[in-house]
Amino acid sequence: MYPKQFNINFLCNIIRSQRQILQRTTATILSAVLLMGAETRMAPTKTLQPTKQNTSQELLFNNADNSYSLISNKNSIEITSPSLTAQVRRTVLANGLTVLTKEVHTAPVVSLQVCYQVGLAYEAPSEKGIAHLVEHMLFRKTQVRPVDFRHLLTALGSEFNAWVANDYTCYVDNVESNKLNALLTLEADRMQNSVFDDNGITQEKQVLIAELQATENIPNYRLYSAVMQSAFANHPYGQVLTKADFEKITVEQARNFYRKNYRPDNALIVIVGDFSTEPTLKTIQESFGKIPKGKGMTSREENANKLAFSPNPSLRKSVVINQPGKLPLLALVYPLPDRNHPDISALVVMDYILTSGATSKLHQALVWSGLASEVVGNTNLYSDGGWYFLGVTANLDRKLENVERTIEQVIANLQTQGVTDEQLNRAKKQIQAGTIFSSRNLNSQASLLAYDQSTTGDYRQTDRFLEAVAQVTAADVQRVANQYLKTENRTLGWLKPTKQTQVSGSLNITDFSRITADFRPTKPFSFPEVAKYLPPFPPSTAKSQQAIPQQLTLSNGLQILLLPDSSNPSVSLRGFVRAGQEFDPKEKIGLSTLTAMNLFNQSIWLVEEFENRGGFGLAVQPDREGTYISGISLKADLPFLLETLADVMQYASFPAESLESSRQSYLNALNAGAENPVDAAKQLFLQAIYPANHPLSAPPTQATLKAISREDVVDFYRKYYRPDTTVLALVGDFNPTVVRSQLEAILGSWQASNNAPSASNLPSVSPPNQIVRLRKRLPSQTQSLIVMGYPISNLTESKFYELKILNEILGGSSLSSRLGNELRYHQGLTYTIGCNLQTGHNFGLFTILMQTAPENTEKAIDITLAVLKQLQEQGVSKSEVEIAKQSLVSRYQLALADQDVLAEMILNNQVYGYKPEELHQQPRQIQAVTLNQVNQAVKDFIHPDKIIVISVGAN
Repeated sequence: MYPKQFNINFLCNIIRSQRQILQRTTATILSAVLLMGAETRMAPTKTLQPTKQNTSQELLFNNADNSYSLISNKNSIEITSPSLTAQVRRTVLANGLTVLTKEVHTAPVVSLQVCYQVGLAYEAPSEKGIAHLVEHMLFRKTQVRPVDFRHLLTALGSEFNAWVANDYTCYVDNVESNKLNALLTLEADRMQNSVFDDNGITQEKQVLIAELQATENIPNYRLYSAVMQSAFANHPYGQVLTKADFEKITVEQARNFYRKNYRPDNALIVIVGDFSTEPTLKTIQESFGKIPKGKGMTSREENANKLAFSPNPSLRKSVVINQPGKLPLLALVYPLPDRNHPDISALVVMDYILTSGATSKLHQALVWSGLASEVVGNTNLYSDGGWYFLGVTANLDRKLENVERTIEQVIANLQTQGVTDEQLNRAKKQIQAGTIFSSRNLNSQASLLAYDQSTTGDYRQTDRFLEAVAQVTAADVQRVANQYLKTENRTLGWLKPTKQTQVSGSLNITDFSRITADFRPTKPFSFPEVAKYLPPFPPSTAKSQQAIPQQLTLSNGLQILLLPDSSNPSVSLRGFVRAGQEFDPKEKIGLSTLTAMNLFNQSIWLVEEFENRGGFGLAVQPDREGTYISGISLKADLPFLLETLADVMQYASFPAESLESSRQSYLNALNAGAENPVDAAKQLFLQAIYPANHPLSAPPTQATLKAISREDVVDFYRKYYRPDTTVLALVGDFNPTVVRSQLEAILGSWQASNNAPSASNLPSVSPPNQIVRLRKRLPSQTQSLIVMGYPISNLTESKFYELKILNEILGGSSLSSRLGNELRYHQGLTYTIGCNLQTGHNFGLFTILMQTAPENTEKAIDITLAVLKQLQEQGVSKSEVEIAKQSLVSRYQLALADQDVLAEMILNNQVYGYKPEELHQQPRQIQAVTLNQVNQAVKDFIHPDKIIVISVGAN
């Protein structure tokens, strides 16, 4: 997927991404996150990467997420969005390179983004996909450094990423501040010296085809692609890449594209974080200043006049797709003006009024009425015009004709009746509050500056947009609705599900000797070899300024952790209550989740109150051992957030009507999951790993959900939602003395009867004694999804860190790990592969996840088993351990700069029995692990001959 090219799209994407933790539906229960697990001993360090594009097709996927939420908004306060650019400095070198710098000294880390002014919209028709191919090639070798850049960046401890958008290509690196100069040296090298060879091009084509096929698996994407092809025929916006497009690109074409476009006068550097501007600009001059300007025109300049977008409104266009599936889908596209048009601010406000939150017009008309489980909208605005997208996931027994008719009625009402002042102000405050939330993250700040400068030529574009939003009137919204949401201009798409024949999973015992006899995994890369080409960097002199969380335990047993941070006027809240899926009765699987879904179903007043306060809120996400709580608010709204949390934790009422609505949403998610390879793989994995009498041995079904009564939900709530099994963590801009007093006042009287429930009587879970193989066929899929793994016993603290390092070496760092190196880079079998460690109070899971073409399924499994066998027989090297330790410690430091992740770390340390001081001890714990300890972990935990292997796909 590609990011939005227009600053407003990106800003709205950031705002919506903040809201996604608060607006998720049931399907994430069946998602890869739970399938692979998450480190519950130490919160997973969130990858610091730019928010990916919520392209319209991805927005349509929002119903494949899983938290249950209440969002917010009210005219109670006036929100003033801070300027994103007040401290930004713009410098242009003599060779044309533009540099934007912004010092933010809240943590010893920086975000670096290097962008090139070329993207998908500027590819020649005969070279579709070439921009994406070149982007991949820049992670390979250069003439100066004959080692893959993914290894160099990993050795540097960088969180790195890249993407191709319509208007530009961006490379992102987030590192500790002392490594910035070394990173600039590497980026200057690959700007001018990247190598394009036959072997590299061939392998990356295979990876790109695997990525494409994984996307084509998704019904939502297939509908979106068909609608865009119809709406933008003969235009780059409507082009859909195919396997053949990638296959026909030649080495010479890719090399010429690189030489034409990767040059300083076509590039932008953005740096945000803890650095000094003048010395950094001097380093940039030394690294990039000697690179000469390019010769001739760039692809952007050559094609700039060829993108004349002229929608033809003479025909009402429609697309109908009949494909195997479960849930009906609808998509609408309306043409919009270019990104600089004065109507843009009113159009974005209109979108928020129509689709943002539970009180939005379309949500009320479609979701509250029971017609749909999800409705999303998004403005997509580019230099050559854009489009407004609406996507709806209808409920199983509802007709798309009725969904379409309802949308038409809502839009007609907007056009004739306009909007209220309350609706207008709600949308404005959501946009403004979202800007504040997004600015908490250095990476988001850098990404927004990069978007603005790359797509408008002015890094101050978002500030101007927010000023324009403040001036939008109700009349402006009504006018743009009439002007742009015309029925005769739109393109309509339906996806009607047909009956899908599925082959049940089959259980087989597989002998380990079946692995291809003559296959030998590639030798793991050598850190000493990589280190020869790594630019030097000084040791870090930064001392952590992060305070130790303040700890408080109320008389009722509720544990509270407080960590003030005044760098941004917002607060992150994370919580845990021991009310997880392991407490579900076998005949009523799904009870814990259905209870969590209904915690916030109190009253329409509460929904409106939240949404009127700017788009913050609370969410819950059921997990194996407990239910996690997520919250975010502006500083001024923290009292209301806490009061609401206290209310639902003590006095949830579970209205019968809301319970039935949630039950239907849950059933919809299960129906959607039936065609999803991830969900099918999870079901088989559960079947193989848990004994039949375990509450997690099978996912919820229509029968178990329908067996749950309101009395069951109320009883579960009263038994498991209790203060002595609850932990709360707050990080952000607040006075801890005031917050402590408020929490004591509103939660101190919360009492629980009897002793806390325990899951100690759960059936034991053991690894298999041989390779266990399960398969399921899903005919509609273009790829196979493979899951491999087994349960692991509880870990002591030292064992945890040993296994964490081992996990990093094997697949935790997917691009430089043994699995990533072999299956992605040397074999070209998959786009994404990785392994994960999940631990808990009772036992843990070790899993490997990948996708590959159906014809490569057996080969991918064989190679993975061979890599595991090689690891088991040979162990790991000292250099692998050292680079894994350095990478983990660096990423940990980056994670401390993210307020949300920091709250998760504090919470999980407390939940699993570690002192608040653990926040600063983890890097030392990692560094103290020895080579012998890791190799002992290999012997203890790597069992390629005792593993569960799941494959789900076309064959």
